[in-house]
Amino acid sequence: MIVRSLTTPRAALSLTTPADYQVIQRNTETRRADVALSGELNMTEPASIQARVIAFDAQDDAEPIVDWTTVAENASGEWTGTLKDVPQGGWYRIDLRASSAEGNIVAEAAGETRWGVGINILCIGQSNMVGQGAAPYTVANDLAANCRWGQWKHLKDPYDGAGASIVPAMVNALIDELQLPVGVVPAAYSGSGLHTPNTNHGKTQYWMFLDENNHFNTGTLYGRAITRARDAGGVELVVWNQGETDGALSVSKEDYKQDMQVLLSRLRKDLGVSNLPLFLCQIGTHAENISNNEAYTGIRSAQLELDDGKNFFLAATEMEFERQVTAHYKTPGLIEIGKRVANAMLYHYGKSTYYRGPSIVSAAYADASRKIIDVTIAHRGGTDIAASEQNYTGFLVLDNAGTAEIVSATRQNETTIRLTLVQPVAGSGSLRYLYGLNPDVSNIVKDNTAMQLPLEGTTDALPIGNDAPFVNTWDIVDHDMAQWDSENWRRSTKTGTITQEDGYVNIKKDNSCALASASKYHWVVSPAGLALPRGGFTFQTEARVAGAVDAAANEIAVRMGVNSEDLNGKIGSIFLGYGEEGFVSTSASGTGRYVMQLNTTVWHTYTMVVRPDGDGFVFDLYVDNTLAFDSAPLTTYKGGDLLRFGADNSGRCDLDVRHVRAGSGEILPEGVSPARLRSVTLSESTQKESEEEGHRHGDRRAVHGRR
Repeated sequence: MIVRSLTTPRAALSLTTPADYQVIQRNTETRRADVALSGELNMTEPASIQARVIAFDAQDDAEPIVDWTTVAENASGEWTGTLKDVPQGGWYRIDLRASSAEGNIVAEAAGETRWGVGINILCIGQSNMVGQGAAPYTVANDLAANCRWGQWKHLKDPYDGAGASIVPAMVNALIDELQLPVGVVPAAYSGSGLHTPNTNHGKTQYWMFLDENNHFNTGTLYGRAITRARDAGGVELVVWNQGETDGALSVSKEDYKQDMQVLLSRLRKDLGVSNLPLFLCQIGTHAENISNNEAYTGIRSAQLELDDGKNFFLAATEMEFERQVTAHYKTPGLIEIGKRVANAMLYHYGKSTYYRGPSIVSAAYADASRKIIDVTIAHRGGTDIAASEQNYTGFLVLDNAGTAEIVSATRQNETTIRLTLVQPVAGSGSLRYLYGLNPDVSNIVKDNTAMQLPLEGTTDALPIGNDAPFVNTWDIVDHDMAQWDSENWRRSTKTGTITQEDGYVNIKKDNSCALASASKYHWVVSPAGLALPRGGFTFQTEARVAGAVDAAANEIAVRMGVNSEDLNGKIGSIFLGYGEEGFVSTSASGTGRYVMQLNTTVWHTYTMVVRPDGDGFVFDLYVDNTLAFDSAPLTTYKGGDLLRFGADNSGRCDLDVRHVRAGSGEILPEGVSPARLRSVTLSESTQKESEEEGHRHGDRRAVHGRR
């Protein structure tokens, strides 16, 4: 029994920290924590302060969690101290007493704040991590806490100021199993990107931006997140729900994976947790106004391939959940995502035997008709396919590059789904599952675990049986200008003529056309919605110059940007100067570092290989099978992804174009090796050899290199 003096005012001794609902991050090895205390003693004489830890709602005579321990000697006024090795659990409270030099108790205080030792989780990413769902909100367990803007409170949505989120359901599932306090530290940012500067917010609003002089700079997303985690007392888990913006920016799978690995490495170092795990949410569907199928699938594939069950966990696939409009999930979906993430965390703690759904391991023709395909899956936590046994959605069968119509997709047995086609596969057959921005997810395959986890999407097209993979080199654009305005090719012009000729198109802005600083452009341009991969691509066209014009600027260009209003877009242009002794150059005048002399009055194939270079892009140019120049930089230019042919406001053109192609990656002319930052030093002998070579070909009159 504790006896409190009735003559001593309780206010003489007070406790400031821990705060109400504060979760002290535990040591993951000892399952204990040192707890910093602070308060105030208003007495005329210094005193020794003792503290004990007791269950928050316990009676005074209950068994203490930590018995009376001296935490401050000779305290007067504001005081601080530490309780060592407090075991995990909560909620707790602190009882205090102050003793005089003679050992008499001169003041006492019973703690009024609840706190505990448990698990803190850093929540980062973009808007689906913030949470955009509508009420009613999930009610969080009393042991759930939120440290937003440095203030500890009971967790409740909107936990980060927007709407319903995955967080209460996630935390509830953890607490139900672990019976520990769980705190969350929100630090997501809507619209943020990982790899590429987000043009809507500036370079500090993407996660890879790092202030090298001050990692904890709160003016950056990363600095703000680690500052909040540090100020909360540390974290032991990280949840990441992000990727939509990188899909919109066509960030490559390889770049996304590499950046995530760097991000986790930085978090571990700056937060001092060498084995900090990161739990990934794989992005789901999206309205078709943001990106293209390949780019969006690439982000999902990166997130899946990062999973190793130790550093990265593919904690939740989000494919089947209903969206509000574009990419924000409705509240029921957010709840399920939260439960999936928690289950992955429990797997990490050895409390669950699985955290991922089944995957496709092979596809084969069931008979010689090539109309029936058996898809074999491998289970992780389950043993069978759940509930619905017919009309599964999300499958895509390809016949070469075309799509084969599926009549039915049904369960054959616990590990087999049978697809029946309208027509047999005539060419090379391959299979995709849950491919693209917005596949049909109305009845996707799930397993029979308690979580009913979905069959994971394929990262690449899976060959069917022994069919050789179909290689579509020009997978972005393959357009014949024999009908120039087919396939949604367009004119963008204020002057000049566009004339369909036999097998090609002529784009002319002759001397009768006025020039100006604006509204005098004349272009043939690629279809709307073109999406160029940021990991690199090849742009090829067959062209010639039909005649001479004043102020000539016969331009062939590729432009890259998020949309038409992107002020940080990039453009790479080549200009063809007319004549048997004409030129191809990055300048309309044919001067500067990047130029090659050649006969432009005859057809040539111009191949631009565009590749990332630091924070920007460069291109190598090949004319037919000869390197003209390499590493020409793309320059800043307003606008989105586009291929264009013609002349801008201040130039004229008379350009014939026969074929246009674009394909992912580096597609080199036959028989040549890639250019990589080579330089050409001209001597009298090499100049002569080049001239002789040019005469032998009849159309190249000077060296094919940098000048």
